[in-house]
Amino acid sequence: MPKVLFAIKGDGPWRLENTDSTEIIKSAEFEKTGFYLSRIQKFCRWHMAVLWPLLIQGHLYFKKEYVPESEGINLDGKLIFCYRHYHRDEDEIYWGDGGFIGTKWK
Repeated sequence: MPKVLFAIKGDGPWRLENTDSTEIIKSAEFEKTGFYLSRIQKFCRWHMAVLWPLLIQGHLYFKKEYVPESEGINLDGKLIFCYRHYHRDEDEIYWGDGGFIGTKWK
């Protein structure tokens, strides 16, 4: 389960995911048993977070009115979203093997 090293956000709840199912919840706290901080934080105006294993993520909605109340709303073009993921191989070398910067959730 990813461990949060640093996380801040604007107004709104955190979006958490469950490793055992596809359950997604909103929460004022990001440390709930069985849940981890999602890369996609739809319900706050902005966020920045660093998780371990190393994942750096963040987003910003261009306007406050774009922040949705629920899942399933098309937000393409209404935000900037970025992340960079690193993994450790058997030789204990970290590789930056995933990343994205764009105007949609990915």
